[in-house]
Amino acid sequence: MASEGRLTTLEARLREMKESYMGRLPEQTNANLAMVAALQRQLEANATTGRAEQDRLSMIERQLESMQQSVDQAAAALRGTPGESAQSHVESLRRQLADSRLTFTEKHPEVVRLKEELATAEKAAAAERARPANDRLAMLQSNPEYRQLVKDRDATKLRVAEVQRSGQAITSQIRQYQARVETAPRVEQQLLSLNREYELERAAYGDLSQKRQAALIAEDLQRKQGGEQFAVLVPAGLPDEPFKPKPLRVMLMALAAGFVLGGAGAVGREYLDRSVHDARGLRDEFELPVLAEIPRIVVS
Repeated sequence: MASEGRLTTLEARLREMKESYMGRLPEQTNANLAMVAALQRQLEANATTGRAEQDRLSMIERQLESMQQSVDQAAAALRGTPGESAQSHVESLRRQLADSRLTFTEKHPEVVRLKEELATAEKAAAAERARPANDRLAMLQSNPEYRQLVKDRDATKLRVAEVQRSGQAITSQIRQYQARVETAPRVEQQLLSLNREYELERAAYGDLSQKRQAALIAEDLQRKQGGEQFAVLVPAGLPDEPFKPKPLRVMLMALAAGFVLGGAGAVGREYLDRSVHDARGLRDEFELPVLAEIPRIVVS
C-alpha cells in the first residue's frame, strides 16, 4: 500500500536523524546532566589528588635541594670556607644590602662596600656552579637517601603528569556533555515536525490495516459460507388431510354468500324496478287521480 511505503520512508528518516543526533536527543538530557554531575565530582577528586601529589613533589624537591646545599657546604668546608657555601654567602650579602638601603643612600660607604662584596660573591658562586658537576653528583649518589628521594621525585612527577592529563580529559568530557545538553532543545524542535508527521501517518496506516483485515475476514467468511453443504436433520411428514381448502368451510361460505347475494339482488331489483302494477302505484308515481281501472283481460 502507498501508506505503508510512506510510513517506511518516515521511519527511515526518523531513524537516521536520531542516529545522527545520538547523545543529544531530548530523552537523553537527564542522562547527560547526570554524567556532567558525576564528571564534576570526579574532577574535584582528581584536583584533590593533584594537589596532594604536587605538595609531595614540592616536599621532595625541598629535601633534595637541602641535601645539595649540604654537599655544597661540605665542599666549601674542604676548600677553607666552613659553614657557608658560595650561594649562601650571596644570599646573606643581598639581605644585608637590602637592609642597608633602607637606612643609607646608594653612595654611602657601607652600601658601596656591600655592593662590591656582593659582586665578588656572585662571581664566586658562578664559578662554584660552573665547576664539574660530577664531583657533586658522585657525592650525592653515594647517599642512599638521596637516591631514594630522586626515585620518589620521578615517580611523583609521573603521577602529577597523569593527574593533569586525567583532569584535562575529564574537563573535555564535561564540555562535550554540556554541549549535548545545550543542543537538546534545538534537536527537539527539528524532530518535532517529523515525529508529528510520522504519528499521523502511522495512525492512518493503522486505520487502513484494520479496514483491510476486516475486509479479508468478511471475504474469507463469505467464501466459507458459499461452499457450505446443508443436511436434512428432520424430514418433512405427509399430512393426513388437506391443509387447504377446507370443504365444509368452503360450502358454508358459499351458502352464506348465496343468501347475501340473493337478498341483495331482490332488494336491488325491487328498488330499481320503475314499472306500475296497480292504481295505487300509479297514483303515487304520478300524483294524479285514477278515474277508472281496467281489469286484466284474459283471452281463453
